[in-house]
Amino acid sequence: MENKISVKIEKSNRKTISIQVLDTATVQVKAPLRCSNKNIWEFISSKTSWINKQIAQINKKQHFANNFDFEKYTYLLGGIYTKQDLSYVEAAKKYLPKIAEKLAAQLGYWYKELKLKHSKRIWGSFSSKKQLVLNINCVFLPLNLIEYVIVHELCHSKEMNHSPKFWKLVGIHLPDYKKRKEQLKNYAFVLNLKLQ
Repeated sequence: MENKISVKIEKSNRKTISIQVLDTATVQVKAPLRCSNKNIWEFISSKTSWINKQIAQINKKQHFANNFDFEKYTYLLGGIYTKQDLSYVEAAKKYLPKIAEKLAAQLGYWYKELKLKHSKRIWGSFSSKKQLVLNINCVFLPLNLIEYVIVHELCHSKEMNHSPKFWKLVGIHLPDYKKRKEQLKNYAFVLNLKLQ
């Protein structure tokens, strides 16, 4: 492997070997109790190319995140501004409902209510009770990614799953949704920010 990394091996009552890159310096391998160390290391060796690729992606995301200076600048809807009085929370309450309302009207969707919440796991959700929930940190994203998150959730009003039928529906509204979905991964670090 190109990088010097530590390997954590965990054996348990399981049937298969799995591998996960935790960070740029740590790989975790889970294996069956009866699996020999030789077989485990052969498995790791066979995944060298995949491991290096995962590490490269993590490095890329970290480099992207390091470009943001929250102490000096304010980031709203993809724009960069010098520090101002308007907080992220206030900006989210001001802009996100308007964007959601506009998209819903354009695409012919309807939701009963919109709530803004902070979550470290997801960008949004849509319930069977027609409640649209957006992560308040969406206000940090570029507009095209905010639109992707909202359209994604609005499509759940017709397809409450992630079936091929659901993704086809998303694609009708956003032909480039796969590109936007991939770009959104770069902003995963934003989910952990507690914006004020």
